Amino acid sequence: MVAGWLERWGRAWRRAVAAAGGGTPNQVLGRWGELEAAAFLRRKGWKILARNVRYGGRLELDLVARQPKPDTLVFVEVKTSENERFGRPLSRVDAVKRKTMAKAAWRYLKRVRRGAGLRRFDVVEVVGRMDGREAPTIRHIENAFQPDGW
Repeated sequence: MVAGWLERWGRAWRRAVAAAGGGTPNQVLGRWGELEAAAFLRRKGWKILARNVRYGGRLELDLVARQPKPDTLVFVEVKTSENERFGRPLSRVDAVKRKTMAKAAWRYLKRVRRGAGLRRFDVVEVVGRMDGREAPTIRHIENAFQPDGW
C-alpha cells in the first residue's frame, strides 16, 4: 500500500517538475519522459551521473548513468511518446542522432577525463500520458546501437 502511494506521488512530482520548466507541449512531454526514465533506472540500482549534457547547439546526452554490475558507463537517449500510433519511439533514433550522441559522448569522456572502460549506448522508451491516470510503459533497450569507432 505504501509503495503504491509513493509511486503515485513520485509520478505526480515528476509531472509538476516537467510542467514547471515551460516550453512547448513536446518539450514538456520530453522532460517528463526523461524524469520517468531516470526514476526507472534508479529503481534498477543505477546511478544518474548527469542529465541534459549539452555541447553546442545539437550535441546532447539526455542521461549519463552508471550501471553497477558490470560497472558500465551508459549514455542514454530517452524517447517519449503519448502513444505508438506512428511506431515505437526507438524508431526515431536515426543515424544522425546516433552520430551526434557519439560526438557528445566523446566530449563528455574528454571533459570528465575518463579513459577506456565498459561503456555503451542505450535507449529508454517512455510511452504514456502525463495526466497520471496510469503509469507509463517504459522499455529499456540496452546496447541499442554501437557507433563507429567505439
